[in-house]
Amino acid sequence: MQPQKKYDYFEAKIHRAEQVLELSSLSEFVRYVQMNHLRHILIARGLKRVEPAFAVTNKGALYVCHTEGYRTLEDYQASESSGFKSAVTYYAALENNCHTAAEYEMYTLAGVTDGSVFSDMKQKGFADGYSMFRQIRSVNKDLPKLETINNVKELYEFSLAKKFTDFNHFLKVWEAGFTDPLEYQLAIERGLSNATDYKLFNRGGFRNI
Repeated sequence: MQPQKKYDYFEAKIHRAEQVLELSSLSEFVRYVQMNHLRHILIARGLKRVEPAFAVTNKGALYVCHTEGYRTLEDYQASESSGFKSAVTYYAALENNCHTAAEYEMYTLAGVTDGSVFSDMKQKGFADGYSMFRQIRSVNKDLPKLETINNVKELYEFSLAKKFTDFNHFLKVWEAGFTDPLEYQLAIERGLSNATDYKLFNRGGFRNI
């Protein structure tokens, strides 16, 4: 999701300026821009700078600040509010459909390499649901352990292989003590709501009722 546009940007090459004031940080630059109700931001080159800088003119002076790798001030603000530490990680996250630093950390730790896969994980509830799964698994020792699942990608892939429709479907079946939705459906059709009762039922030899 792209941040809402607040400013207009203009490419500029600065040959000279009578008074140049450099703000100490992007947060200070944004604060100055907001306090003075400025909307026109220069992407300035020149003034012996190798990298471009954000700049504004106000009260006869040129105020500049290093971009720190951000393309716009809106991107910087979105990055800060979403918990990112740098422009590099912010843009890498966006390219892979991650909108917060927490999502991107989950993405990288799980070894996901395809942004469309992570988007599907989020849409189906696995990105948000994985922490719930871990918490329930640590507390409820009677549920199937699924010890091979150690990150959100493994939970997602396991669920896809088992034909679960989404995380809520998986959670409902798993909390009933099952790891297979088809087996769970057979139990429900026989009036059995949990895996313990289903196992007892099968031991009685009534599989085909």
